[in-house]
Amino acid sequence: MSEHDSTAEHGNTPAIVCENLVKIYKTKDVEVVALQGLDLTIERAEMSAIIGNSGSGKSTLMNILGGLDRPSAGTVMVDGKDLLKYSDRDLIEYRRSVVGFVWQNVARNLVGYLSALGNVMLPMVFAGARDRRKRAEELLTIVGLSKRMHNKPSELSGGEQQRVAIALALANKPAILLADEPTGSVDTRVAGTILQAFRDVNRELGVTVVIVTHDPRVSRAVDRVVAMRDGRTSTELIRRGPAIEDLSQIPDLANGYDHDATHDEFVVLDKAGRLQIPAHILEQLGVHGRDRLIVETDADGIRLRPQPKEAAGEAAEPGER
Repeated sequence: MSEHDSTAEHGNTPAIVCENLVKIYKTKDVEVVALQGLDLTIERAEMSAIIGNSGSGKSTLMNILGGLDRPSAGTVMVDGKDLLKYSDRDLIEYRRSVVGFVWQNVARNLVGYLSALGNVMLPMVFAGARDRRKRAEELLTIVGLSKRMHNKPSELSGGEQQRVAIALALANKPAILLADEPTGSVDTRVAGTILQAFRDVNRELGVTVVIVTHDPRVSRAVDRVVAMRDGRTSTELIRRGPAIEDLSQIPDLANGYDHDATHDEFVVLDKAGRLQIPAHILEQLGVHGRDRLIVETDADGIRLRPQPKEAAGEAAEPGER
């Protein structure tokens, strides 16, 4: 059993469960709904990515899962814990021991005057953990920095700094590792080494890894990709076949790539029976936001097709009179 395998404690419950999650930001003059009834399940020891355009709600979701913000309504369970019932003090302990965070801004992750080893040991010092040096050395070895652990951040490359940050986030043995755009500012080769580090800690330690990103390269490294749109999960991409083993060989995907070659795409149906059709499919059908679709069922399942234009015109006539 790995150090993060809490199946015995929580049974087969998922690592993360969000149901009808709502987050509303209010100011004096405006109200913004960042999450609109989001549903999401992440299984234990899964390595997944959450993708979406700016404003889709993915950063808001990350802040809620990390205990940095509170939802306005709904349910959010992380590692069997109901975050809506947590006090401010409970959330401090939650951030210290249940989740680890890796930020895109490396300066936010590391203390400049400490070595890589000192940075990873620091949260263990505050927690009063024993065998701090041994654990820090083990974590730095897992992320491929056994020969660089005595170097300070200024002596490390950007990719190496980010790998130190991954080891640091795991110092207090969290069950879940959250990463916010960890490859957003590096080239393809460096992105590969960072993703390989996430893959290694996921496999060797059994920690659940959730990466929030807009980087299409991440899709090649994870088990599942959850796409968000307008504050809800819209589709999921499940990898078909084995993952790329050597992530340093991931192609340059600056212009995106054809998901169909590597993943199966699924739309997500919520408890109310609502689903979001991917934008590229609606564009192919010439369907717009408030157009009607005809729903048909047969032995193979459910079929949606655009309402014929002449029927749409006839339906509109009574309202015009």
